[in-house]
Amino acid sequence: MVNRISELLGFTKYDILIEDYSNIYNLKREGNMKITMCIGSSCHVHGSRPVVEQIQKLVEDHGLQDKVELASTFCMGKCRQGVCVTVDGEFHSVKPDEVNEFFEEYVLKAL
Repeated sequence: MVNRISELLGFTKYDILIEDYSNIYNLKREGNMKITMCIGSSCHVHGSRPVVEQIQKLVEDHGLQDKVELASTFCMGKCRQGVCVTVDGEFHSVKPDEVNEFFEEYVLKAL
């Protein structure tokens, strides 16, 4: 069925599967902020491990475990843009040396 839909719409079947699969990661608990970080191979090369570890530590250091939900995914479909991170579905590209600024601007200010 995906093959037929991709033919009709002019997309590859992978574009359709990624879009459908990525919508699963937009689900979150009511009232919480959701941060989803890519841990796929391209993002890994761009430093996803230190980004994930730093964000986890910042959430814990600020006592936000009940307000911030952390998730990971293997691909957000924007592999050329660095470490892909979404905050409540809003896309960001984060470098390991930018995590503190990112957290302050898009997490702390939004809570």
